Amino acid sequence: MSNEYKVRVITSKKCPKCKVYVSRLRRAEMAFETYDSDAQENQPLLDQWKIEEVPVVQILSSSGAVAFQFPTGTFSPRAIKHKIAELNK
Repeated sequence: MSNEYKVRVITSKKCPKCKVYVSRLRRAEMAFETYDSDAQENQPLLDQWKIEEVPVVQILSSSGAVAFQFPTGTFSPRAIKHKIAELNK
């Protein structure tokens, strides 16, 4: 994976699917950060990103801007790496 892009997973503590998905990414040794959709202070950005359900995977540029946002759901580490490779072209 390129150092230019980072992966962020938007999750909720109340979301069983999120816990399983984060565990899957960790087992695959995927580098990512999480973003808590439950925190009230995060709501303005969640609204801006149009996040209504979780988990959501975002690929961030080196400036921290959202370069790509997958639809709600779980995506394989391979699919995430493939999208990052596409963005690097």
